Amino acid sequence: MALASSPTSVHANLFFDSPGVTWGPARVSLVVCVYNEEKNLPHFLKAVQGATGPSFRIREMIFVASGCTDQSVDILQEAALADDRIRLVVVARRDGKASALRMGLSRATQEIVLLENADTVPAPGAYEALLSPFQRPGVGLVTAHPRPADPANGFVERLGEVLWEVHDRISTISPKAGEAFAFRRTDPPLDDDVEDDDTFVGIYVGSQGCESVYARDAIVYNRPPSTFGELSRQRYRINRQILGLWRRTGFTTSTWNPLYMVRAIGMYLRDSPRRIPEVMVLVTTESLVRIAALVTVMFVHQPLRAWAPLDSTKRAIDSVGH
Repeated sequence: MALASSPTSVHANLFFDSPGVTWGPARVSLVVCVYNEEKNLPHFLKAVQGATGPSFRIREMIFVASGCTDQSVDILQEAALADDRIRLVVVARRDGKASALRMGLSRATQEIVLLENADTVPAPGAYEALLSPFQRPGVGLVTAHPRPADPANGFVERLGEVLWEVHDRISTISPKAGEAFAFRRTDPPLDDDVEDDDTFVGIYVGSQGCESVYARDAIVYNRPPSTFGELSRQRYRINRQILGLWRRTGFTTSTWNPLYMVRAIGMYLRDSPRRIPEVMVLVTTESLVRIAALVTVMFVHQPLRAWAPLDSTKRAIDSVGH
């Protein structure tokens, strides 16, 4: 694996004659990894089970619940009784998201695979926006637009809001896989110890000579950290895994491209000049946690496969559409 960049919008005819491409609504496998998501799962299920659109049909929903110690499995088992599209895989031991994701991908049978985190909720119409680009045969990867579920309440939540706005601008430059994205079914070489697995799958798919698209209207809601300590921990963990992926594969995300970052921050400040204080704090914080992550990766070669969830990011997303 020699490619070391995020997927870009490269036009190719790779998929015109591919046997998995069909005209009409895309046939979709939804794959979701679950670890102790009892608070949000009912809202997530309600949103995805009711998702409809002229460009897609969700034929199966594959949930991989690994090491859950709450009621997540019970919620999914009850949902499966009422919806025969749901396939539940229960793993007793939590062995990291890459392991769970590999299990889910291995069971997907439809032409398009949609990955989404269970601590999010897609906005109405998000899946149509995300999946309609696959009507063009050359499109191989489409990424969604994560946004906070509620307006910011306090300085730290405003930092989270600014972070996602900057990431939105980065995705307009180079689409990045994250909270939700979809791709034509392939077989990425995803080992259990691959870190930053979403980025890995997105870059792998984008490196196959297809077109990558950022669907800005495909909004998925999440919850950013509400305390500075949680924000720092989250950014440290993410950056450590980004560096771990780079060390293992040479792949790196667009958020580590300094030119993209400068352009994205400039685009955001042009639209929101009053947010200069938040941007300054966020850039300082991000710089410090990246240095800490870099030092850690220099001396610790064991991959970070599992981590403690943050309480404030696991609250239910029970109202969307603001």
